[in-house]
Amino acid sequence: FDCPWLRAVPHAMEDEIFHSATRGFSRLFSLNLFSKMLTFSFNTAIIRLVNPEAKGLERTFEAVVNMALFLQREAVRNALQRQKPLNKDPKSDPKQRLAQLVTLGWLMVPWGVVCVLLVCCLHMYNTTGEQYQEVGSLRIPLMIYSLSVVIEVAAEPAYLLSQNLLLFDVRVVSEGLALMAKTVFTWITLRLFIDGDKDTSGTLTTFGAAQCIHSLVLLIGYNWYFLGSRRRPVEVRNLVDSKWKMLPHHVRGRPWVDFEAFKTAY
Repeated sequence: FDCPWLRAVPHAMEDEIFHSATRGFSRLFSLNLFSKMLTFSFNTAIIRLVNPEAKGLERTFEAVVNMALFLQREAVRNALQRQKPLNKDPKSDPKQRLAQLVTLGWLMVPWGVVCVLLVCCLHMYNTTGEQYQEVGSLRIPLMIYSLSVVIEVAAEPAYLLSQNLLLFDVRVVSEGLALMAKTVFTWITLRLFIDGDKDTSGTLTTFGAAQCIHSLVLLIGYNWYFLGSRRRPVEVRNLVDSKWKMLPHHVRGRPWVDFEAFKTAY
C-alpha cells in the first residue's frame, strides 16, 4: 500500500495513522461479518413469509438502489481516500478544508437525485411486460426505494468527514444500528400486518419502507456524532465547533449564509 501524502508526515504521526487504520480495518471486518450473518439469518426466516416473486422483485429494487448509490458516490469516496486527514495536515487550515469537504458532500446530493432518476427510468423502461402487470403497481415501491437513496445521500457530508478523520467507530455503530433497524422493522411488519404470501405489492412497500428506515438511521447516526454526541474527542469538537459547520460553505471556508451573524443579531 503506497500513499503519496503518507511519506511526507512525521514518523510519530505516521504510526498513529497506521494504528487508526489497522484498528478501523478490524472493526469494519467485524461489521461486514456481522451484516452477512444477520442478512443470511434474516433471509432464511423471511423467505417463509413472502412468495418467491416478491422476494425476486425486492432484489431487483435493491439492485436499483445499489446502482444509483454507486454512480453517485463511489468515485468521490475513492478519491478522498488519498487525501490527508484534516487534523493531520500542518500545511493547511483544517477549518477551510472542513468547509471544502462538507460542501463537496452536499454537492453530491443533487447529483444523487439525478442518478436515482436515471436508474429508475431505465428500470421502468425495461420492466413493462405482462408479468409485472400481474403483480400490481410497482411505482409506489419504486418511489419509496428512490426516497431511501435521497435520504442516504444526505448523510454523505458527515460520512466523508468521519472517514477523513479516521473515525471508523462512527461507521461501525451507524451501519450496525441501521441494519438492525431495517431487519426488525421488516420482520415485525411482515409477521403482524402484511400477508406476504398474497399481497406482493404490500410486501414490496414494506421492503421499501425498511430501506428508508435504514437510510434514516444512517443519516441520524453520522450527523449525531458531530452535532450532538458528548463522546467526541476535543480535537473534533474544536474542528466542528458549530452546528452550521455541517452546512455548505464557500471553498474558502466562508458560509453562503452567515448563520452565526444572523443568530447574534436576532
